[in-house]
Amino acid sequence: MDYRRICSSERVRPNELLELFIRDAVVSGSVKALIDRGSTVSGSQAVADKVRLERALGDMERLMETCYRELELWYEDKGEPSDHVEEVDRLTNQILAILPRISDPHMIEMAGLVLPRAAVYRNRILLAMTPGSKAEFERVLNYGKVEVDKVDAEDARTLALEIAADKAKGQTVTE
Repeated sequence: MDYRRICSSERVRPNELLELFIRDAVVSGSVKALIDRGSTVSGSQAVADKVRLERALGDMERLMETCYRELELWYEDKGEPSDHVEEVDRLTNQILAILPRISDPHMIEMAGLVLPRAAVYRNRILLAMTPGSKAEFERVLNYGKVEVDKVDAEDARTLALEIAADKAKGQTVTE
């Protein structure tokens, strides 16, 4: 997403950010002081982003456990699955928005494990909500949980490695 689209989606004039910084520089009487203050904010922003990501990943893991239990009950004809697709999508988008600003390899790896699992459960929820889908759902389950989990873990490792490589390229370019 480019800067103009962000401004448009948030209904902010494109020059408003620049005007704010100019105003702050004039009030503080120093451009250097404003730049130094900005670097302090980015440190606190990193902490805030890490906390937001930890919270979103925790919420996603709890939601996946709920989905698993509901799908299990549905499959055993003991209940109906709830529509968690919007919540999965919201949390996925939230995680994906924060993830590029995270440099902690452990957090990146955790996201790489949680996001593919969320995609699998999202698709299973959609399948379960389709009328007459129990036979198809059984076929998916019989495909082999071990193989699916193995693929998920491999995808997660690949995603984590790609993100780490992209971060390393970005740091090399900026240095």
